[in-house]
Amino acid sequence: MSHLAIIISGHTHLAAFTDPSGAPVSVLDPDSRRETRPNDLAFDAQGYWGGFAAVKASLAGIASSAYAFSADDLRGFGDAVISSQEGNLSAEGALALLLRKAVADARPLGGAIKAVSVAMFCPLPLESRARLSSFLSDVLDIPVVLKEPTWALECYLRASQHANAGRSQLAVVILRDAVMVGKVHSADLKVITLNGVKSLALIDSALSMNALGGLSASAWSRYRLWADFVAWYEQQRCTPVGARELFLPYLVDRRLPPGAISFRKAESVAETLFGPLSAAVAGAADAIPPGTDLHIIGDDALRMGIRERLNSVIQQRSLRVPPSRADRLVMALAQHGVDLDAPRCSTARFGLLVRDRPNAEKRMRALLESGVSLPAVGQSRLEVGANGQRRFKCDIAIERDGSPPELLKQLFFEQKGVSQDIRGIDVRFQVDALQNVRVDAVDSQSREPLSFVESRIPSQEGQFVMGPELIARIPLAGV
Repeated sequence: MSHLAIIISGHTHLAAFTDPSGAPVSVLDPDSRRETRPNDLAFDAQGYWGGFAAVKASLAGIASSAYAFSADDLRGFGDAVISSQEGNLSAEGALALLLRKAVADARPLGGAIKAVSVAMFCPLPLESRARLSSFLSDVLDIPVVLKEPTWALECYLRASQHANAGRSQLAVVILRDAVMVGKVHSADLKVITLNGVKSLALIDSALSMNALGGLSASAWSRYRLWADFVAWYEQQRCTPVGARELFLPYLVDRRLPPGAISFRKAESVAETLFGPLSAAVAGAADAIPPGTDLHIIGDDALRMGIRERLNSVIQQRSLRVPPSRADRLVMALAQHGVDLDAPRCSTARFGLLVRDRPNAEKRMRALLESGVSLPAVGQSRLEVGANGQRRFKCDIAIERDGSPPELLKQLFFEQKGVSQDIRGIDVRFQVDALQNVRVDAVDSQSREPLSFVESRIPSQEGQFVMGPELIARIPLAGV
């Protein structure tokens, strides 16, 4: 059984899993063999395209609306990011489709996946994070645990300390949307995120503003633009000043407006990032002994000269710099940091929102009480209000710490057979160790299972977007 770990960073992600022997394996971008993979999603008349399939769809010239997921899009279960004939797709749905693609890419390399850990700087409050975890678990049919990227760095530092006979370890991580500095000395472990440092996103956004203007470029064009820019920047750093060439974005995609970016301008933007970072690393190195390992982790940051910017700190503190790659961080998360964080009992009430009589307000009918041992099963019977009714809606709700009941999702079931009219249905809840809810329904008389039709989750504006059960049934190209 394998664990899959994914770190979301800006519009890209890193992925790794543990094979059946427990060894970590990086899931590289299938096209370029890069450690980072684009979070691209596209929709056309044939359906949704996730991850690498969306890239190939764009290359094949398929007309589509493109969307690139970022953790900043998660503000709650809210606004649709892509609309189709099948319904509105939320940012949560886009993330779920991208994770489905990551799971599909990893499965041929290492067998069945037991759990998925997703690390990202997520702006959601605690309750919304729990809902997101449940939503993703429903789509993937695999337990999904949400983590902060700082947890991945803690795993990396502990593993590095163990592999180096307990020696102190220092690390700096430069992701697309954040910078982290961490150290472990004896039993003391500390990891911080540098607030106010926009990391490579600062350079990325400056590049996009210069090259893209108001043009809505495809996810593939944006990905290629960044990759080609990093390669150009790496080459120009080693080129004499008088021989340096301009970066011409429209050569990447002829639909981009003509223009040029000088190395001097790109360098000044990079200095805004690398200056504060050097000071933070120097401060973290103050209390550790000479000869400590300094791990510099960052796929594109390494190629853009962060190692050279830290040379003065490295020499002053006599630091050792072992070879490091960005995917080592997610590999450490896959090997050491994936756990189910399973509560032994339910921390909330689960049930249905029902009306006692027509036009009355809905009230909570609890099927599982708070404090019950998990996993658990609960059941309730709903009376049918009209003869010949074949379609049924169930409002699934949760109640936390005495707060008003909260609608989690709506489920719709239908009777597909030709049996007699249904007078009642039995709704069964199954809540697993992570408090993810699975629901099914049967005819209370014939015990005939009712067919699932669709699911919806409430948005921030009182509308509804596609629920996890529906997203789990969307066919993905290449999966």
